[in-house]
Amino acid sequence: MIKMVPVSLLRPGMFVHDLNCSWLKHPFMNKRFLIEEVDTLRKIREIGVGQIYIDTGKGLDIAPDEPGKEEISEPATHSLSTSERREVTEPGRRTGAERACRILGEANRLLRDIMSDVKLGKQIEVKSIKPVVTEMVSTIFDNQDALMALTRVRQRDEYTFQHSLSVTVLLVAFARTLGMSREEAEQFGIGGIVHDIGKTRTPDHILNKPARLTEDEFRIMREHVVHSRTILEETPGISAIAMGVAAEHHERWDGTGYPLKLKGEQITLAGRMAAIVDVYDALTADRVYHKGKTPRETLAIVVKSGGNHFDPDLVKHFVHSIGIYPVGSLVQLESRRLAVVLASNRESLSRPTVRPILDIRHRAFIVEEDIDLASPSVKDRIISSESEEQWNLRPEQFMGVGEYSAA
Repeated sequence: MIKMVPVSLLRPGMFVHDLNCSWLKHPFMNKRFLIEEVDTLRKIREIGVGQIYIDTGKGLDIAPDEPGKEEISEPATHSLSTSERREVTEPGRRTGAERACRILGEANRLLRDIMSDVKLGKQIEVKSIKPVVTEMVSTIFDNQDALMALTRVRQRDEYTFQHSLSVTVLLVAFARTLGMSREEAEQFGIGGIVHDIGKTRTPDHILNKPARLTEDEFRIMREHVVHSRTILEETPGISAIAMGVAAEHHERWDGTGYPLKLKGEQITLAGRMAAIVDVYDALTADRVYHKGKTPRETLAIVVKSGGNHFDPDLVKHFVHSIGIYPVGSLVQLESRRLAVVLASNRESLSRPTVRPILDIRHRAFIVEEDIDLASPSVKDRIISSESEEQWNLRPEQFMGVGEYSAA
C-alpha cells in the first residue's frame, strides 16, 4: 500500500516509494529504496520536503494510532506518565553522548599516533596517554553508560583500534565495580589502550587478513603478547597493572592460555580481568569472517567459562559491571514492544533503562521514549532477549550515539 507520511515519522525499515521532489533536489541514486541507516533519515530531512510516499508492502508502516502530523506530543503506543519517561532530547543525555564521542575520538587518534610511533621505533610516552584516560575514567565513574553505548559503534576495518578502546572502557568500568580508586582505574585504562601494542610487530598480511588464520599464521599472531611485554618493559613509567593487562590478557584460569600458560592466581588480577574483557569484546565484534554475537549471548558464554577459562569470582563482578542485559542489547517487553537497553541498573540487574523502538503487534516503529524499568510506577518488564539478526536491526541506530571520529 502506498501512503503519504510526514518525514518526521520515518524510521529505519520503511520503504521509500517516492521522495516527493525532483531528482535534482535529492542525493540518492534511486527514488525508491529501503531506509536502513539513521544517516539516510538525516539526508531525507535535509531535502526539505514535509511529506514523502512509503510502500507498506515492502517495508514497515507507522503505528495505526500514530497521529498523521509532523509534531507529535504523545508516543505512538502506551501513553506513559512524565515520571516514567525521559525524552531523548533531554539536555543532560545529549551532552553526555557528545562528551563520550569527543573522548573516544581523542582516544582513537591518540592510539593511532602511539601505534605509528612504535612502528617507527619510538618509545611510548605514558604522560601523553594519561590525560585522555583520566577523562575517560572521570566520565565512566560519573556515568559509564554513555561510553558503553559507543562501544557498540563499530566498523569491520577498524577492529584493532576500536577493540582497544572498547577494552579500555570495559576495564575501567570493571575496576569501578570492584571498588578501585580512580587512580587505580586509570592504570587499567592505560593498560587497555596499549594491551595490543605488540600487534605493531605482526605482519600486516596476517593482522589484516580478511579470513580465518591458518595454524602457522595464528602462531605468529599469538606472538603479539610477547612483543607487547617487550615494548612495555622499555616504556618508562608503565605500571604493573598496565603491564599485567597487556602481557596476560590471553592467559587462562585453567592454564590453557598463552604465552606462559599461567594458571589460577599465578595470573595477576589485572591479567584475569583483562582476559574476561578481551574475550567479551572480541566476541561481540563483527569481523569479515564472522558475525559478532549479541551482548547477551556473549555474556552467557563468559559466564559458562567461569571456572575454566576465567576466574569465577571475577566473572560474577563483571556481570554486575555491565548488567544482565548489557547496554546495546535488544529485548522484548511484556507490553509487546521491542526495546534497546540504554543503561544498566546496578541495584536491579534485570530492570535496566530501555528505549522502546517497535510495536511488535503492528510491526511498526514507534516514537522513542526512555523507560526506567526499576521505577515503582512502571509495570512493564523484560520477557526475553532478542536477536538483532532475526529482527534485522542494529540497536546502536536507536541509542542516540554518533560515530566518534577516527581521523
